Amino acid sequence: TVTRPPDVHALLEVRDAFPEQAEWVRCLPSCTQLSEHQVAWELEGEGDEGTILQLTLRAKPTLMAAEEENRVVVVDSSQEPVAIGVVTATAVPSPTLAVPGDTRQTSRSGDPFWVVEGEAVPRDEGLVMEVLAPWDPRTAILVVTGATDRAVGKAAQAMSVETAFPGMSGQVALVRDLHRRSAPSPSSSSKKTFAEMGYSDRTFIGGFVQEASYYFDVPVGWYLQSSASLELHIRHSKLVDFDRSALSVSLNSTPIASIPLRPETADDARIQIKLPATAVRWGRNKLVVTVEMPPRERCTSLFSRRLWLTLFQDSFLSLEHKQATSDIFSLDYFPAPFNYSPDLEDVLLVLPSDSGPALWEAALRVAAMLGSAVREEGGAMRPGIVWDHELPPPEQRSAYHLIAFGRPTANRLIQEINPQLPQPFLPGTDRIVQRLDNVIFSLPEGLSLGYVQLLPSPWNTERAVLVVTGTTDEGVLWAARSLVRGDLVWRLKGNLA
Repeated sequence: TVTRPPDVHALLEVRDAFPEQAEWVRCLPSCTQLSEHQVAWELEGEGDEGTILQLTLRAKPTLMAAEEENRVVVVDSSQEPVAIGVVTATAVPSPTLAVPGDTRQTSRSGDPFWVVEGEAVPRDEGLVMEVLAPWDPRTAILVVTGATDRAVGKAAQAMSVETAFPGMSGQVALVRDLHRRSAPSPSSSSKKTFAEMGYSDRTFIGGFVQEASYYFDVPVGWYLQSSASLELHIRHSKLVDFDRSALSVSLNSTPIASIPLRPETADDARIQIKLPATAVRWGRNKLVVTVEMPPRERCTSLFSRRLWLTLFQDSFLSLEHKQATSDIFSLDYFPAPFNYSPDLEDVLLVLPSDSGPALWEAALRVAAMLGSAVREEGGAMRPGIVWDHELPPPEQRSAYHLIAFGRPTANRLIQEINPQLPQPFLPGTDRIVQRLDNVIFSLPEGLSLGYVQLLPSPWNTERAVLVVTGTTDEGVLWAARSLVRGDLVWRLKGNLA
């Protein structure tokens, strides 16, 4: 119901923008369809009696929620917004079953509301803005505001959490709603001595470079914490050249520590080394301890038994971790699990059939990066590459880790698994259904966003699907670039980036 204030005599227009997942059926009284998803009524005459406007919509099969919001704006003859409201429409199985909509965020004549770039902002949406100070153009003012107390609260909460979502960019961010935070999963600790891993004391003899390998397994779903560490218990000869002697440690070919041998470490020493989570893999891990002990006296043979170091079996790994409760794959460990096979023959790249050279090159760069990150050196790389319309049948997909490239509307595989994505898209479109962070933003049309999404394969939960996608072709290329650039890949976290 729209009520004209007694002191307003100008022509008014009521505009209703309805969701993309609905299609227009009819209006009462008659209206004008401004676009595929917006209609308008003209209100003429005077008086304070309310005018009832009715809009009937048909839900598309891709409708994802039982309730959808319509944004209603009243504009005057100069096209300036004078009032705004949000109507919640409920989808019902039959058009003959009338269910009244829930109207909220309504405004009356004189109620304040914000207008951003000519568009009215619903009164319950918070605003975060950066503006230049009128008294000094070198000074910025951060404005956290809204038309209602509830809106201000949303804006303030958006500033109280760290958000990676692109809605918090530019000069103005609109905060539509907030997700409830889920409770964090509890941490646990797991200690493994070398003896428990099947290794006894090891003694290195001689002044030349020597190494010993230790293998240990990390269960799937373990996310190591910053407190994860390695403790080495050692004792060594005092006849080594302390200026040139050292013990080094690498984890899965990644150097993690180099410790100089000193007189104070000779009799008995316990050396603490932090384990970087990015160097640890689910499954089998390889720890290599390298020792170099050149003699202090030049005439001493490199094979002298007086040059020695013992690494004791009570050395241990402290694998403090969090256990995944749902999705067992994480971008923190990328390129795992796609580099588990030394020849990549269990990896299948899926490209849109209408893609061009730019995306082909991006996919090949990702494949080359995986080839350089396999666990073993040498041998031919044999990842598979198919067009999206040539996907193997479901029963054969279980044999592969899949990597899908392209916009959702361009790649059939992405369309097929869209409901399972951490950040899904509106079915049949390249627009997102926002799931990231605790803050829900109102985003401008045509915004380029790139997404890297990781999830268990629907055909085999021990396999993974990596989706390299975006709202535009530009966004897809951004997402692919983040997988191969060293300054970007380390920023990938969780199952969505």
